[in-house]
Amino acid sequence: MPTFNHVTASVAGREITLRLRRDHLHAFEVHIEGSAYKTLRSFLEGTWRVGDLHAVLEFAASDRSQDLEHMRQTMQTQPPADYAVLAQQVLSAALFGVCAEEAVFSDQFDATTALAS
Repeated sequence: MPTFNHVTASVAGREITLRLRRDHLHAFEVHIEGSAYKTLRSFLEGTWRVGDLHAVLEFAASDRSQDLEHMRQTMQTQPPADYAVLAQQVLSAALFGVCAEEAVFSDQFDATTALAS
């Protein structure tokens, strides 16, 4: 089964690709002054901080300036917890690779899907 090192995300009506490149993991860890794996664990355990969220998503969008600006604007206007799963997916993709189902994210609530579950 193929694995992906990025997440295709629908964020505030716009599709963007978020990737924490593996060859940039060290730079990311220097930027956050900590461990990428420990940051992933904070999202998995629910102990993350808003600063962690911004660091992950902004770093992952930084290859494309329009995606970076869109992500920043969205995080200023939307509840941060809506994007915690996205940050977790981005970190997982970088550190381990993720399957196709885990390589997509949408911040749009689908009432039909929610009612069916």
